[in-house]
Amino acid sequence: MQVILLKNKVKDDPYAKTFFENGHFLPVLEHKLLNTEDLVDWLYDPDVMNADAVIVTSQRAVEALSYVPKKTLEKTVLNKPVFTVGPATGKYLRSVGFEDVRGEECGNSTILVDEVLIREKFNSYVFFTGTQRRDYLPRSLDEMGKTLIEKQVYKTGPRKEATAELNYIISHNDIRGLWIVFFSPNGADAIIESICGSRVKNDWNIAAIGPTTENFLQMNGLPPKAVAKLPTPDDLYEAIATASAMNKQ
Repeated sequence: MQVILLKNKVKDDPYAKTFFENGHFLPVLEHKLLNTEDLVDWLYDPDVMNADAVIVTSQRAVEALSYVPKKTLEKTVLNKPVFTVGPATGKYLRSVGFEDVRGEECGNSTILVDEVLIREKFNSYVFFTGTQRRDYLPRSLDEMGKTLIEKQVYKTGPRKEATAELNYIISHNDIRGLWIVFFSPNGADAIIESICGSRVKNDWNIAAIGPTTENFLQMNGLPPKAVAKLPTPDDLYEAIATASAMNKQ
């Protein structure tokens, strides 16, 4: 079972450990950090320092914070609870210095809002995010009467080489034994177009990391054969293994 993981490989990536030599990373997005020069000054803004909690739902946002001097983080945000999604981002937040990490069991920001934040009594949040983010979290907190102080710390764009690299891998493998895993709707359009334009579209084994990506794939005519119950390497592996076994029956 060969698996193409459509994501950037990060340091100590848990997906690399789970899929080992059967996993191939193929980034579909390019990330660039923003505002790193003024981030230190921004963190000392009274509204930021007086906020009740922090929200970080992306490893790229954690990466931006990792460039801030530890003493600055300790004086501004590390003493606050931080809400996130997924164990990988939670682990990264702890490596930066956050101790009170919450929401790791949530698969996406919608679940974080609907099942976690809605029960919290905090009135204000600092939200570190990218230039492309869904509106659900900010809109929902606004409807709850919460204050959201947002800081864009990275921008994301499609990686042009991704489709050509995928086609090269496919040309050297039997696609019936190959799985392609989508981790986000972002950057997926060109890959989906390439697959849907294939004459053997139905032979492709497509997997999604969670319900948001699953819905996006379905809306674009590419329903996944496997969906992870939770956004973890083990759950993804189990979903693919189960679907692979069913394909052989």
